[in-house]
Amino acid sequence: MRARAVNPRKRGEMTKAEIAFKTQCDWLNAFFDHVRYESHTLRFGELRYTPDFTGVRTEDGQVCHFEVKPAGHRHVYTDAAKIKLKTFSAEYGEYVFFLAWPDKKQPRGWHIEEVSNRE
Repeated sequence: MRARAVNPRKRGEMTKAEIAFKTQCDWLNAFFDHVRYESHTLRFGELRYTPDFTGVRTEDGQVCHFEVKPAGHRHVYTDAAKIKLKTFSAEYGEYVFFLAWPDKKQPRGWHIEEVSNRE
């Protein structure tokens, strides 16, 4: 029997960081249409990944997935999560994956970086 992570949130309930990203990130609202929260789950073998947000980029119709972390890249983004996100970006090359966390130094108030399987 595999151990499962305990999630105190109910399905479909956003964290404070996710609410802030959806409401305060002008970049998301300006360049993406049809932004949905946890709209679907991607599968690869026995791995599953549910992006926090999925949206369609206005300029080219590209489907993009967003993973929102509350306290920054180094504090919350574990090695296991990093590997999982890179695995899914490699397997699902037709999508673009982004990682976002609050950063007051950035002009938009959020640090947003594209996750690439090539490094």
